[in-house]
Amino acid sequence: MATNPMQRKARNSFLLGMLVMLIISALIIGILVKFLVDARKEQQEQEQQQVAVYVLNTNVSSGQIITQDMLRMQEVFLSTVPANAVTSLSTFMEYSLLEKKTGNTINRDTTGLYVIENGTKVRIEKDQTDGNYYKTVNNQKELVEFLDVPLVAKVNMQANSVLTLDLVAKSDEISNDDLRLQEYNMLELPVKINVDDYIDVRLTLPTGQDYIVISKKRVIDIMEDTIWLKLSEEEILTMSNAMVEAYQMTGSKLYVNLFVEPGVQGTATPTYAVSPAVLKLIENNPNIRNEAKQALFENYTQAQVDQRTNDINSALNQYAEQAQTNIEEKVKEESEKRKALREKYLEELAGATGITQ
Repeated sequence: MATNPMQRKARNSFLLGMLVMLIISALIIGILVKFLVDARKEQQEQEQQQVAVYVLNTNVSSGQIITQDMLRMQEVFLSTVPANAVTSLSTFMEYSLLEKKTGNTINRDTTGLYVIENGTKVRIEKDQTDGNYYKTVNNQKELVEFLDVPLVAKVNMQANSVLTLDLVAKSDEISNDDLRLQEYNMLELPVKINVDDYIDVRLTLPTGQDYIVISKKRVIDIMEDTIWLKLSEEEILTMSNAMVEAYQMTGSKLYVNLFVEPGVQGTATPTYAVSPAVLKLIENNPNIRNEAKQALFENYTQAQVDQRTNDINSALNQYAEQAQTNIEEKVKEESEKRKALREKYLEELAGATGITQ
């Protein structure tokens, strides 16, 4: 049937509109496909540029020990990651190792483990037969034992910080056989001291001279005016000597001061010279490592001998008549404080567990 011009025109307009719409739709689909392809390609490129590193899951302060539970794995862009970022726990754990016998740092390269001795790499290899590690020294096979030393933060770090080996340091707390947990309640403590702070213990004489007795010790625990420290046998004897002498001299004090940045501040050299009797005791004590004895005698300079003779002994002589009484009173006070704190601890323990003593 013939159509009039108006109908034909309308039909042609409809077909033209459909064609235009199809062309536009095809263009839109093409653009979308290109966009999706480009986005996928960009995503793949980004994924290739990402690397898994360990970041902190909590804030840490300078000097604080960092443990594995404080770390988590996170994907980050390779371009934003320092070259020495920790990418595996084995790297973190091996960085904390020392050779037990020598105290040398355990290192790793592409070949394996090694230590530096006299400027030379000495390889450490695992024996597949017994599972132990050995090194070869003068053509002799020598057993290697490891010390696992805590790692501490050099600076304050926020959660989500990428962990690098530049941000951690080996702790001074090496667990030797003579290390013991010591309790002290006669030290004058700072108002703001907290657990995990690092401290020096110092002795001030009535004449004003001030000496470092022990340096850079981490506070393990605090309860009222009592603190707990990990000390070696030599440090325990040194502290005991300083305590007795502080007790003898009215106006003297043993006090604590805090490190500002313990992660980067090193241990100070003690300036307090123990008495000749205690020095002899340290020399003959089989529980003190030879390395510690050697370090003590190397630090025991003529200046410290003169200090002991002219300053400390001179101050002690002024209180010779009342020294014994002063010591007895201070020891009694120390004992009573310890007894009261022990009773409080047992009461709190009973309240927490429901067990009565």
